[in-house]
Amino acid sequence: MREQTPIVQLGTNQYLVLRAAHVQSLLMDPRTRQIEGRDLVALNRIPQGVMARFIAEIFLFSNGETHRKRRGLFARNFAHRTIRDMRARVRGVADAIAADMPRGHSFDFIDHVAARVPADIIAEILRLPIKDTRHVAELVYVVGQGLTPIHPHDKHATIKKAARELFRYVEGQIRARLTSPRDDLLSSLAADLGAQRDVSFDALVFQVMGLIIGGSDTTRAAFAMLTAMLLERPDDWHALCADHSLIPGAVSEALRFDPSVASIPRVTTFAMDLDTVALPAGSFLRLSTMSAKRDPALYENPETFDIRRDDHPRLHLVYGLGPHRCIGEMLARVEMEESLAAVLKAAPDMELETAPRMVGFGGLRQITPMTVRVPWLRSLDRHRDRQRICTQDGCDSRPALDRSSAAGPAPQQSGPLCHPARCRARSLNPGFPPFDLELFSRIFRALKQHFSRFLNSHQPPAKRPRRPLQAALLRLKPMRGHLKRPYNPRASPRKSRSIPVQTSPRAQRAQSRFRTAP
Repeated sequence: MREQTPIVQLGTNQYLVLRAAHVQSLLMDPRTRQIEGRDLVALNRIPQGVMARFIAEIFLFSNGETHRKRRGLFARNFAHRTIRDMRARVRGVADAIAADMPRGHSFDFIDHVAARVPADIIAEILRLPIKDTRHVAELVYVVGQGLTPIHPHDKHATIKKAARELFRYVEGQIRARLTSPRDDLLSSLAADLGAQRDVSFDALVFQVMGLIIGGSDTTRAAFAMLTAMLLERPDDWHALCADHSLIPGAVSEALRFDPSVASIPRVTTFAMDLDTVALPAGSFLRLSTMSAKRDPALYENPETFDIRRDDHPRLHLVYGLGPHRCIGEMLARVEMEESLAAVLKAAPDMELETAPRMVGFGGLRQITPMTVRVPWLRSLDRHRDRQRICTQDGCDSRPALDRSSAAGPAPQQSGPLCHPARCRARSLNPGFPPFDLELFSRIFRALKQHFSRFLNSHQPPAKRPRRPLQAALLRLKPMRGHLKRPYNPRASPRKSRSIPVQTSPRAQRAQSRFRTAP
């Protein structure tokens, strides 16, 4: 369709722009502007309530001085230099999440990994309680469904409820900073609110809500699709395992090939012509960045997924252009790069069972579940190298078993020299991999985590008594009253016949201590 027409009319004064040249020019054209939030509410007929107020107040759907003031609240904390300095902290969070991945059974990669990294990083930036991140993330993903070009009215009640709950949570966090300031972003926002009053309190809450949604939902879907596309291409996955310098290119290519944001809204302020199509003033445009990134005029072989592609533009279209370019671009890139590096290191043998799929052609796209499995042990087939003829001292030159053929060992062939450690292991056990210390460490950590509740619940005794017999007798002391017959004054006295009992000296000493015990 892109080759046949540059623009498609979707409705009255509503158009979808497809070609890359037009998308790039209209993003910077002064005759267009970002759609205002109140206009988007009226266009989608969103019922009045917290969701309609959120869309009308968020700085994403504003222009001019209002947009500059609201965006400026967060500009310093999301500067490229500030985010680059956070790379080590992001990697630490990603390593911890990757180490917690279940092993030996299938699990949802989005819930266990892709959703946790951006949520924990945003919580770290805003200094939100880490125990609340899972609940806040669930609310964010529900509210994000209302930021599509066509509002899902059938889900509006659920979206409105989640938006109200998210508003109350953010409001409580900001009010807590007003009473007891801390050294974090929310405290500085609360201080600026009290000093300048350029932004109302409710508007500030909506800006923080938009920041949390933009920093969580889009990165979650983009990272899941990145991992899935690499797992579907084993050559690319193994290349990244061997060379982490390819990771930035893989991230850029995944954002181009199947992005989490499909289009950017714009409104024409003057009548204009786009090729042969006349656009009246006030037309609502959806600039399809998803279509533009598959345009042969912008990329060579656009239908090919290539992690070594070198024709990406300097400014990636998925983040937009101009004053409304995504404020969290650098943070999203750092999160995806460090998360992918952590997953590659923790689970190089991950297997994709159910591939996810992006749904939607505009705005924030929704992603379907993604099921993966990480085996307990690495597959031996990947470590059984084919025959290598080695001339090093002490190396066994017998061929390793060729698992690709059931006929037995492969014929000898020339090849590069073996690693000395692998040669020694092969001489002891031909065809099997050498001892892998890193793999053993990961298995040990997983077992320790699995049995941690038993290890932590065990409390050794403070002091062990020296005489076990004395301790046993002391424990029996409270039972003496239960063993006696209750006193009955009306009962006739009976003569008791004493029976001599032979006791050892040790028992006699224990009985004497028992009588004198307090």
